[in-house]
Amino acid sequence: MEEAIKYISKIEIKGLWGRYDLEWNLHPDVNVLSGVNGSGKSTILRYLYEVIDDLKMPNESLFYKIKKIIIIFNTGEILTHDCEIQNHNESATESTNGSYYVLSKKYEKKSDNLTATCKKVMSFPLNEKLKSVLFFLIKTEDNDLITREIAQKFDDNIRTYLDWLIYLLQRSYLNYQINIGKRALQLNGSGTDEERSEIDYPKRRFIEILNKLFAQTDKKVNETENEIEFYVGDEPISAYDLSSGEKQMLIVLLSALVQDNKPTIMFLDEPTTAMHYDWQKKLIGYIRELNPNVQIILATQSSPVIIEGWVDKVSEMSQLITSDNQAVLQDAA
Repeated sequence: MEEAIKYISKIEIKGLWGRYDLEWNLHPDVNVLSGVNGSGKSTILRYLYEVIDDLKMPNESLFYKIKKIIIIFNTGEILTHDCEIQNHNESATESTNGSYYVLSKKYEKKSDNLTATCKKVMSFPLNEKLKSVLFFLIKTEDNDLITREIAQKFDDNIRTYLDWLIYLLQRSYLNYQINIGKRALQLNGSGTDEERSEIDYPKRRFIEILNKLFAQTDKKVNETENEIEFYVGDEPISAYDLSSGEKQMLIVLLSALVQDNKPTIMFLDEPTTAMHYDWQKKLIGYIRELNPNVQIILATQSSPVIIEGWVDKVSEMSQLITSDNQAVLQDAA
């Protein structure tokens, strides 16, 4: 049987900020990218996600920040994205070249008098395999929602970006419950108690974790509802009424749960900015509990995140650099 895509094993980057080349060997489970502000952590995570996710091209604002990226998966298959910078149109072309799928796009930045032609290339087998892998990019900074008018057409209680993420995840949570319900019915009374218990264990564990974390503020999950809602004492409250830190934790854990144990690559960009110190320490462990098949790629400057068993999973940006092209040019001059 052909090997399935489960995780990224290596990333090679050429021309970060037009200057640095990097190589990053990844662990199958947990990877933490550390570095000073402005070193490129968030740029790398966003670029990775946008290159891999579906068949999209990276956002125009990213194309000049990284010249080329090579992504190698656990199967040895490779996806490349490179930009040849030479001014913005939306022309994109798809083509085939033997057994390879090619997606190209041309960008024009008239203000800078620059042209970039970007090309994404992967084999047809890899293109198909990636469709069976889930990809999440979670950035939990609680900015005002720029698209509030659009979001409030779905739910007029949405006020911030975190609220919008919660709204989207509530829909995924409903689908998740339907799916585990179907699996329980398929046992049709023939399964063992252990098999039946295994189906809804992640959901029960998810609720246990939230109740434990939120106990200090007297909050508890309302288990009678199909959506995630809470009680404060005896008073029901919406997930939108949680604090920013509570919303962040809910978003990360709910994202892990609704993956339903499927192979997943989760990108987390500074996910703990408003979380309590003790919560940060537990975050990675909780994610792995709810989905043991997830590969976490996390960018952070928060030391508590790595304290409980993840120190050896940290890669420092400065240590990944294999060459500084500006230094090379200066030496040549």
